[in-house]
Amino acid sequence: MLLSYLKDEENAFIISSDFCHWGWDFDYTVYTADGDIGSLKHLQPYSSKPSGPPIYESIQLVDEAAMDAVKSGSHDAFVDNLRRTGNTVCGRHPIGIAMAALELYAKEVDDEKKSRFRVVNFVKE
Repeated sequence: MLLSYLKDEENAFIISSDFCHWGWDFDYTVYTADGDIGSLKHLQPYSSKPSGPPIYESIQLVDEAAMDAVKSGSHDAFVDNLRRTGNTVCGRHPIGIAMAALELYAKEVDDEKKSRFRVVNFVKE
C-alpha cells in the first residue's frame, strides 16, 4: 500500500517517536549497572536506589540500541531489539510499518540504501 508513495520522490515521510516510556506506570523499569544491554534487569517497586550509574543512562542505552536497529534498515533487527530489551517505544508500530515498506522498496529497486532511516534529532527529557 505504501510502496507507490515510496516510489514517488516528491514524497517525504516523517515518523516521530519519543521512544522509551520508563517507570512503574509503564511497567518498564530496566536498569543495567555495567552499561551492557545484555544485562538489563527490572527494578522492583520500593527497591533501593541503584548504586551504579544513574537510571537515565540505562534509558539512553536502550533508546540508542533501538535507534541503531532502526538506522540499520532491518525490520527484523528492530523487532528483535524490542523483544530483547522490552523497550516501550511508543512509535514502534508506525516505525515498523515504514521499515517493512522500505525494505520491500529497497529489494524492488535493488538498492539497500533505500531502506535506511535517519535519526534527525534525539533529546533526552
